[in-house]
Amino acid sequence: MKNWIATSGILVLFCGLLVAAPKPTEPQLVLKEVVPDGSGFEFRAVVSNPTEESTSFEVLTEEGKSLGGVGGGTKEPVNLWLMVDSSTLCRKNNIDERVNRLTRKLKSHLNPDSLVSLVSYTNTTLEIHHNHRPVREMEESIVSCDNSLLSTTFEKPLEHLLSARETSELPTIVWVFTSGNIDLSKEILAQLKKRNVELHIALYNPFVASEIRPVLTEIQDSLGKENVRFSTIAADSPILPEMRRRLSFSPPYDLRGKRVRVRLQASFGDKKIDSAPFNLNVPEGNVFLEKYLRVALWLALGLLGLWLCLRIVNRYRTKVCSDCGRTQRHTDPGCLFCLKDRDAFLVGSFNVRDKHKLGHSDLVRLISDSSEIGTHRRSVVPLIKSNQKRRACYVTIIREALPKNRFAYRLVRNASDSSIQISVNSNPIQKDRYLASGDVLQIDGAEFSFYSGMEDSDVA
Repeated sequence: MKNWIATSGILVLFCGLLVAAPKPTEPQLVLKEVVPDGSGFEFRAVVSNPTEESTSFEVLTEEGKSLGGVGGGTKEPVNLWLMVDSSTLCRKNNIDERVNRLTRKLKSHLNPDSLVSLVSYTNTTLEIHHNHRPVREMEESIVSCDNSLLSTTFEKPLEHLLSARETSELPTIVWVFTSGNIDLSKEILAQLKKRNVELHIALYNPFVASEIRPVLTEIQDSLGKENVRFSTIAADSPILPEMRRRLSFSPPYDLRGKRVRVRLQASFGDKKIDSAPFNLNVPEGNVFLEKYLRVALWLALGLLGLWLCLRIVNRYRTKVCSDCGRTQRHTDPGCLFCLKDRDAFLVGSFNVRDKHKLGHSDLVRLISDSSEIGTHRRSVVPLIKSNQKRRACYVTIIREALPKNRFAYRLVRNASDSSIQISVNSNPIQKDRYLASGDVLQIDGAEFSFYSGMEDSDVA
């Protein structure tokens, strides 16, 4: 009977301990600082006890309306100190293996400019594995637990931290993995406050969480609640480093000049956590630059589009001659029906750029008073030559007025390029010459005929 009562008492006590054991701490989002940045803001946010390594952030009103996402932000460089209580309970909770896995993730998780120190301690030992060096130089460290040594407060590694000379302006962050001994002297707390150290206490012995609460409250009162975070670690969950991000947020235009109460939300897949609500005094900004110039920009884009439409319509719409009333092609520079009696033509196989016209005669009307022939883009007959002669003009056909509304055409050779062979009816020319209808021009291998004052049927 006595054995049965003793066994029942042990079972009741064990069940009570299981019920009383605190659950692992849920992820928390803490907004450290809000800094105005022009017409927007920069947030410094910390996510402690994350369940996943990737996250995104969003700004919400108190009613839950989204004001826009801020992405994943940029990683904030820090001066990180990892302090591990490697006494008896460390081995029981596999803290050494879990911390070693954590250190291997730091290179990819932290900003490359961050500094990292790794220290393990017991009541009699203090072992420094990585001392105040950039995270990119961090080698694989091995923290090992010792079952024969007892736990102690982490004052000894904190004294090592405080004795190190400040060599950077990075914020100092201390992560302490402890079995429950967190008593700190007032002198240590005063020095930590002077150096504005942030403290994250991770308890891997959750059964003493309620007993150490008064000590934790004292530490929070000394350093400030915003600088002290506390969490419990589950026996089988991985340890993920807390996330520190700088986030840029541009409020919507309709909130300019208003005071709004918002909250920051972090998302880990399907899980979402919110920060405490806070107020944003949204600046008005430069109304002229942000409102009127925006309207002017849209107006300018609209006018540009309208101008392009008019150009397209004017180019491709059907044209009608005002003198004879006949329809013209949009590519014709003038009415060919009115000019046919005084018009001149070049006929030949010179349009070598169009493969469909190879071996066929092409026709060009000489409508202007001066028509150039060469490799220049203004040439009425484009000749293809080497790059050195890409913009050359070999000859110019000039139209001269004669009595009785008649015209004469004079061939003028460009004297600057004497290396080009130019002939009329197989006779080389070195100076000006008047052309007669039916003359054959040979210019650097290209051959075409000249006709003047003829009907289209006669030229064909």
